[in-house]
Amino acid sequence: MIDVIKLETFIYAAEQLSFSGAAKQLNLTQPTVSYHIKSLEEDLGVKLFKRVGTRLDLTEAGRMLLPRARHLVRQSLELQEIMSSFQSGVVGQLRIACSTTAGKYVLPQLAARFCQRYPGIRVSILGCTSGDVVPRLLESQANLGVASFETQDSGLEFQEFFEDSITLIVPPTHPWAMRRVIEPEELVEEPLIIREPKSGTRRVMLSELAKHDISIDDLNIFMELGNAEAIVLTVAAF
Repeated sequence: MIDVIKLETFIYAAEQLSFSGAAKQLNLTQPTVSYHIKSLEEDLGVKLFKRVGTRLDLTEAGRMLLPRARHLVRQSLELQEIMSSFQSGVVGQLRIACSTTAGKYVLPQLAARFCQRYPGIRVSILGCTSGDVVPRLLESQANLGVASFETQDSGLEFQEFFEDSITLIVPPTHPWAMRRVIEPEELVEEPLIIREPKSGTRRVMLSELAKHDISIDDLNIFMELGNAEAIVLTVAAF
């Protein structure tokens, strides 16, 4: 019988591609992680990791095991939660995949109030890219997802959670700083800092600009950054 603890150790090591990284996340020593991995390999009769130069990588067996290991560990946790619910009322784990910047600020407050009401529920907010939300839901890595746009996947149900707005910001010395309205056509020549290609914010922005016949090729992209906070700090520095 496969030990769930060994599987969980394998998952962390596979995601980090580092035994020391897995040890930090699991609050274990690196020798303990190595022992769990070696013991699991002996139980299964296959090698799960290989060295490629100085880098650690999964073997073909390791790649095949990873999604199945995640599934088995989730099932084990769910079984424990179901059994515990018969003793102490509402318990369990709620995993929320969130890709929106605004959601990352809104969700923790809602989650804190939810946990106060249901102390037996442990909430985990999983920060990810817009493209990762749907796969995490379909692979049961998350129970709920918060994204900035709706996809056409028929296996999911979408509901409006909250409305957010995208605001143009400029340095205080910029000629636009005192203006309340900027016409879309004025953006074409101005150097812009925008979000990375997979960002939901970028997708919504380009969708709205398309209504004015403005595409990404029409814009003067000065820089692309991976989060809103970095953009604010960069603009403020000018």
